[in-house]
Amino acid sequence: MVDSRQNELIGDLSEVDVDIIGCGMHGSWSALAIARMGVRSIRLWDNDQVGEENLETQCYRPIDVGKSKTNSLALLIRQMGYRGEVLQKGRFERSRNEALYPVVLCCADSMTTRQEVAEASLLNNVKLF
Repeated sequence: MVDSRQNELIGDLSEVDVDIIGCGMHGSWSALAIARMGVRSIRLWDNDQVGEENLETQCYRPIDVGKSKTNSLALLIRQMGYRGEVLQKGRFERSRNEALYPVVLCCADSMTTRQEVAEASLLNNVKLF
């Protein structure tokens, strides 16, 4: 799935793990792009379900309405041929004390969640995008 021209530009990402916190407008499309880049694993965080209103701006399909965003997104990622690991989580909560991956893409729509992600990234010394 990874193009050799891409490797020349950004290097080999096959050992990189990425947390995507928030699987809405920005997180859903970013997850698809990151999977195509060939990272080792992607952990999806979101406790929301796909609604009709999500179909215009997010990567979800009409058959996903009413289903978990993380489940639907994981299925889409696998259907496009991604061979890495896709983990599905619910709402991100710093109180879980779960270590973040080295790269974190924060796309949460909740300011509380954004604050928790920022604090956790500082504690874990990870790159927050």
